[in-house]
Amino acid sequence: NLPPSVSPRQFYDALAARELVLSTAVGHGVAIPHSQKPLLKDFGEHRIFICYLSQSIDMKAMDNKKVHTMIIPLTSNTQSHLHVISQLARLLSQEDFHKGLELRYGFNELYPLLRSC
Repeated sequence: NLPPSVSPRQFYDALAARELVLSTAVGHGVAIPHSQKPLLKDFGEHRIFICYLSQSIDMKAMDNKKVHTMIIPLTSNTQSHLHVISQLARLLSQEDFHKGLELRYGFNELYPLLRSC
């Protein structure tokens, strides 16, 4: 769930504005849509949403694959934002994590993979 300090409209608008700049699709059916600036108010707070789409969408990925999974980070400051994005890039280079996304793993299956990063 979104924190009370972030409205659904604010969340959508921030992601859509970033997507207009450059696609956040990273290939292999995955995108990391994120805002250009932190949306959370509490310093040090961050959240990551993993969304499995019911229908894949074209987000202009470099490999031309449609996106089936979105990983959406929310952070409270630029430093943690950059750290989360770099950790996600590292995770996406791991075959086990990628396979988990393809198989639409739930929290209990993904959490150990997230912790190993």
